Amino acid sequence: MKDRPFSQTVKGRKKYNPSEYFTLTLSEPFANGAIGTVHRASAQFEVDSITVEYHELVVKFAFQGEHQEELRREYKIYQHMAKIGYTANILRVHGLFQDFETGLLAMVMDYGGLTLGTTKGNQPFTEKGQKVLWDALQDLHSDANVLHGDIKANNIVVDSSGNVYFIDFHRARVLVDTHPDSFEYDCDALVEMVFP
Repeated sequence: MKDRPFSQTVKGRKKYNPSEYFTLTLSEPFANGAIGTVHRASAQFEVDSITVEYHELVVKFAFQGEHQEELRREYKIYQHMAKIGYTANILRVHGLFQDFETGLLAMVMDYGGLTLGTTKGNQPFTEKGQKVLWDALQDLHSDANVLHGDIKANNIVVDSSGNVYFIDFHRARVLVDTHPDSFEYDCDALVEMVFP
């Protein structure tokens, strides 16, 4: 996806105290997903006159209306998981922010590492790697009732300690009434990806 110019003109700026805002420093985009552009970032903010810096963030931008709705939907899935206390294999999301001057929508979350598509390529998964991914997906289904809907190597990241995290929940759904076949789509996608 290519960045597009904003459709709204920038209006006059309001003044804020340092405790009322945070500053994000972005790197060059490192991914262009189905709904937006993703940048590595760091944040700086002030708490009780102390400046705090938080590194290892990701900012996912959505520019167009349709993509912004998908980003809002993704954020709602993260909200659901946070509300029920499900944190396993899910990155912490710090918020969804809209710039009312430009209309830009951004979700800020922790950086979880490189995608499996980047780290594994066409290499086969070890038995341990297969089990870790299978167990993580089963937990997402059984503990959070979330159907991811887009399981693929570029939607799973691995941190420097080998922990795996699912990302890109814009196609996900929270299933209220589940039956044994409810999560078959995700399971089939994972089996195709990791099992020979």
